[in-house]
Amino acid sequence: MKITVRTISQILVVGFSVMAVSCATPKKRKVDFSVLNLGTDRDRVIARLGKPELEAIEADGTKKDIMKVAQGTGVVANAAAGTTRWVTGVGTLGIATAALPPREPKWVEFSAHYNDKDQIDRVRALNDRAASVFKSQRLNSVE
Repeated sequence: MKITVRTISQILVVGFSVMAVSCATPKKRKVDFSVLNLGTDRDRVIARLGKPELEAIEADGTKKDIMKVAQGTGVVANAAAGTTRWVTGVGTLGIATAALPPREPKWVEFSAHYNDKDQIDRVRALNDRAASVFKSQRLNSVE
């Protein structure tokens, strides 16, 4: 089988097209959880972190929100991951980029408990990722 310049060009165009779409996909930025400090209004928490997965009222009448937030990575980590994916894609003519699954977000799950004024009273981490993120951001409301 004879491979022509035209065939190689077509393969390159398809490969680079796949890579362009993959690299152009927006990446989730690192979330700042500083809004979860004591006394922060519930409306502000929801405005910053999104709608809760579940809203509940505790036995003592206080509100509780169960939240799940996708934690992205910082600018440097996003750039490094994008560069790695691009280099891999170029080296394999786009095949690796098409074959590799997209990066899954890391979920931070927690419950936010509010006092009678709808202000944060305490926050409880519901998974290891949340505990790690809250510890690194030194939140004063985390149990």
